[in-house]
Amino acid sequence: MARIVVVGAGISGLATAVRLADFGHDVLVCEQQAVVGGRVGTYRKDGFTFDTGPSLLTLPAVYRDMFRKTGRPLERVLDLMPVQPALRLRFGDGADIELPNASSSGIRNALDDALGPGNGEVWQAVVEHGRQVWQAVRSPYLEAAPRLTDLARLTRGQRRRAVAPRASLRSLLEDLRADPRLTGAVEHLAHGADPRRAPAALSTLPYVIETFGRWRVAGGMYRLAEALAERVTERGGQIRTGSAVTEIVVSSNRATGVQLGSGHVEKADVVIAAVDARQLYGALVRTRAAQRVAARLRHTKPGPGVFTLLLALSGAPDLPPHTALLPGDADAALDAVFGPHPAAPRDPAIDIYAPDDPALRPDSTARGVTVQVVVPGHGELDWSSSRLVNEYAEQVLATMAVRGIDLRPFLQWYATRSPHDAEHATGVPGGAAWGLGVGTAWELLRRPGNRTPVAGLFHVGSSTYPGPGLPLVGLSSAIVSDLIGRA
Repeated sequence: MARIVVVGAGISGLATAVRLADFGHDVLVCEQQAVVGGRVGTYRKDGFTFDTGPSLLTLPAVYRDMFRKTGRPLERVLDLMPVQPALRLRFGDGADIELPNASSSGIRNALDDALGPGNGEVWQAVVEHGRQVWQAVRSPYLEAAPRLTDLARLTRGQRRRAVAPRASLRSLLEDLRADPRLTGAVEHLAHGADPRRAPAALSTLPYVIETFGRWRVAGGMYRLAEALAERVTERGGQIRTGSAVTEIVVSSNRATGVQLGSGHVEKADVVIAAVDARQLYGALVRTRAAQRVAARLRHTKPGPGVFTLLLALSGAPDLPPHTALLPGDADAALDAVFGPHPAAPRDPAIDIYAPDDPALRPDSTARGVTVQVVVPGHGELDWSSSRLVNEYAEQVLATMAVRGIDLRPFLQWYATRSPHDAEHATGVPGGAAWGLGVGTAWELLRRPGNRTPVAGLFHVGSSTYPGPGLPLVGLSSAIVSDLIGRA
């Protein structure tokens, strides 16, 4: 049995703690905030409950597998329900389309009907590319800590043709001669990345959505964080909230514990860092090897943040679970977020999440709606300014109205969450919602590994392998747990 300290009670930290406690280890989770969940947060007011982070889940099998192996199955703990439709898209030219959930033929027919014959076939070509990428990377990249030999094989022969490391998602769509609206739809699924530069391997996103569907958690996504925390304690682990870690203690290049804000040192045989890579190597570990990693990360452009509006509505019309309002000029919106001069997009892509869940609202006439826009969390934008936040909130609401969804007449009140708020809550620089920036394929492969330069110190979460998003950080927890093994 090893004494293991997990730094951070986000989803990746909690999932790792569950697995290791089930393996028989003595596990302690230290979380700086008063609540668990990390980026998966919640906001409650006047009977309304909102998700402040992700609202929908793909690849639920990642968590089904973990819950099944560590006790009661997921279905006995949480209610997972498929959303229908999976996504509603409204384009800048007024075209409107609803994509059914987990239905290849349904999606193909919907695209042909809305955008013209042949578009469904192009979508399926993108999905097929995603399937090939998924098969190529699943074993060496998604289910185990990748070794240099594994990564080298990804760039050779048939796998090289599938992963296409030098191709961007935009170039893949151009090669397929996709309709500009279909290009916008596929690229939007990769929001958080610049599709003009990000790898064509992101075609796995439409593949995963079509193959495994999209799901919501009854009672809100925060219920997943609560269920993980409950499972940690059930398996004998401990969680201490309000317990900030200021340093990972290293002796003879081995992690031996963590120092808390109080000055107390918790001794450990193994330390798991479930934090952003820039926090880990820039603040928590103070070895020469860590400094070299930190220097490399300083040259990595940070990923974008998210501007979130939480709308408390009364008497509003029903909306699909997820509506994406796409801009007329996608490149202008991308330039605002990813270009050399970051700015809040004037005509952004807007995601509207409207869960039909009685548990999230005070009565049947009320509806809580979450609106999210990808924005730069860095640069000259001061998201701590209430003036900037309020002005951008009004701009987003007005833009929604121009695009045909005017919720202002039904608005009781709204609350905001800016990248500054996310940084304050999680400690992630710039409130980067996807951790490190998703750049080229080579940059993805060079992200800091699950093993660190310090013996006994491991890294899980969105800025290490295999990447960001609820499914991938769940896989990250499985990778690290298997590296440590049973007691």
